[in-house]
Amino acid sequence: MKKNLILLLPTILFCSCSTFYYKTNAVNTPMFTHGGQAHLSAGVGFGENYGQSSSFADIQASYSPIDHVGILFNYSANSYTNADYSSNGTTSNKYITNSDLTEGAIGGYIATTGRYKLVNELYAGAGHGNVYSFANLGFNRAFLQYGIGMRSRYIDAIFNMRFSDLTFTSFDPKGLTNSDLLRYKLIDYNGRRIDDGSAFFLEPSFTVRGGYRFIKAQLQLVFCAGPSVHWGYSNSRYTAGIYFALEDLVQAIRAANNRRDEQ
Repeated sequence: MKKNLILLLPTILFCSCSTFYYKTNAVNTPMFTHGGQAHLSAGVGFGENYGQSSSFADIQASYSPIDHVGILFNYSANSYTNADYSSNGTTSNKYITNSDLTEGAIGGYIATTGRYKLVNELYAGAGHGNVYSFANLGFNRAFLQYGIGMRSRYIDAIFNMRFSDLTFTSFDPKGLTNSDLLRYKLIDYNGRRIDDGSAFFLEPSFTVRGGYRFIKAQLQLVFCAGPSVHWGYSNSRYTAGIYFALEDLVQAIRAANNRRDEQ
């Protein structure tokens, strides 16, 4: 399996490309401090190396209807190439793989007061995704994530640990032979298919945001490890994007209107 790490300026986005049937999504970590807050974030990435290319996008929304309760919504889409390599290292065939994941979560948080707020949050969620590759696959994912971080007006720094359980619910081999299924790691040497049983992943992440009040740039690194997984998955995801705190935006608009009325 080829694994690539690509740095793209100025957005500083990384990606890795290979025969992946699971690419972890970005972690939605709102770091709420009180009820009535609503956050929105979006991130994209792309790259190319050794004739392989990858692009992905994450859209995430979160809302705290009351103190200590949060609701999350995540959507992720990926498009990347898989390549067959000959003995001399040249590419003989390329295959486009597309995938998506939609999920929601609910949980709670506790936050301190002051200029620099320490936040602890815990969310549990589930969703459904699809993979369109050598074979077409559908999967369900359930997850539990804990986060701890510091939130301030100018900068946020957060660590998350997410535990994910992935189960493929459909498997269309699209006419592939057993030898092809083995070569593409859709079955192992014992004949176990990719949709036999579930796969458990550990997904720690680090998130940094910098900006002012309602808008911040966000950089996030997510690692992914499946100790007992026999098929291909991406072991990291690097994203850069924009993070909006909508409640702070509303306050800024109201303050601007009040100053205009006073003039």
